[in-house]
Amino acid sequence: MKSVFPHPPEGKYYVVDVGYLNMKGYLAPFEGERYHILDFRGCSQPHGLQEVFNHAHSSIRNVIERKIGVWKNKWHILPDMKPFSLINQEKVIIATIVVHKFSRKGGVDDEEFDKCDLNLDYILKSKKGRNIDEKMSIHGHRRIADNGYMDRAQNQIASTLMENRNR
Repeated sequence: MKSVFPHPPEGKYYVVDVGYLNMKGYLAPFEGERYHILDFRGCSQPHGLQEVFNHAHSSIRNVIERKIGVWKNKWHILPDMKPFSLINQEKVIIATIVVHKFSRKGGVDDEEFDKCDLNLDYILKSKKGRNIDEKMSIHGHRRIADNGYMDRAQNQIASTLMENRNR
């Protein structure tokens, strides 16, 4: 089956883990440096261009993964949608978003999302007993190199982060 995962629009990218090549549209962390958010807890602050970038990258992925984990735990259909067509999967995801937004606008509290928002260390354990802090992937496909496009973007972002840190 051919992957139909959408490529990001020009100038945008997905934040991906080290299992992916740094390819146009897919921004990976620097390899060989501290990366996971827990690697930075209780230790010295990140130092050097690549570690500062990896810390910011990991922080972004951590927020995204925690939110997705809470979402999957709240809507039990989401982790098990493989039998459905991609069009129906998209409709289910949109339906869960609509119901969530409607209930939040109506003043209904969501305990799990509130916990997630208030505690950066919050890792949800699903009711099925597995850890929902799982790595995201794009069907495990390796991608071809892009002649350094994303390496340049990665270095530019890292340089900006270092400059802002030193102000």
